[in-house]
Amino acid sequence: MIEHTVGASRARVLLDSIWNGKRILTIEARFPRVVLAELNTHRQLSKNAASSRAIPTDKYIAQLDAPYVPVFTKNKKGMVGTEELPKDLQDRAEEIYRNVMYACIDGVRKLNALVPEGLHKEDVNRLLEPFLFVVDLITATEWDNFFRLRTADDAMRPIRDAARAIKACFESSVPVERDLHAPLIQDDEQDLPRADKMRISAGRCARISYLTHEGKRDRTKDIELGDRIKADRHLSPFEHVAYPEAAPDIPCKNFVGWHQLRADIEAEIYGTP
Repeated sequence: MIEHTVGASRARVLLDSIWNGKRILTIEARFPRVVLAELNTHRQLSKNAASSRAIPTDKYIAQLDAPYVPVFTKNKKGMVGTEELPKDLQDRAEEIYRNVMYACIDGVRKLNALVPEGLHKEDVNRLLEPFLFVVDLITATEWDNFFRLRTADDAMRPIRDAARAIKACFESSVPVERDLHAPLIQDDEQDLPRADKMRISAGRCARISYLTHEGKRDRTKDIELGDRIKADRHLSPFEHVAYPEAAPDIPCKNFVGWHQLRADIEAEIYGTP
């Protein structure tokens, strides 16, 4: 497994495919959640992130034993801090930052006590997001613009670290020739029917894991989840599953040379070409 860490961010290759000389790559990246809004501005990337709405609050609080704490920089003109604060000031800033986090945790625990009375955890978990990391599944054929903008020295440090970890994976991975790009399909599942692999892959991409939330691999549940999100029109996980176009320069949505399964589903549902 190819994996790279830069700063507080980590990326690993899930699947790297090529056909007719056109490459498609799926990355699993873990980075500070504050990066997510910036990452989502890149339309050439297909993305699915773990939702803070679905995970129990207690599990999130447990993750804050190792929270995201920024590297604080000196104030200057412009929007990019480049020089780190001296250690004594860095330590003071970090202490204040952590105290803000502890205050949020205290408030979240009080709100969480209202969940048995009917308060939904999605309204509670949002308060913890600035201090959390997130796992994001990213698939693309066109990476140049993302790398050019986000690995630059003037990029915000958290997204710069994430982008550099992803780029290191891109540069060190060797794509494999295959006519179906289906992330999270395991080696012992390659002989499954093609249609099943596509449904299983989409279900797992929706969950951001080949394991269920119970920590098991269950193809039936994967297919059920894929079918359910299709019926509910939550189609972004189907963007990670793709097969080659007739020529490497043919576009399909935000991909080039690879045809998204999402396009087929939208054609089936909405009658769009």
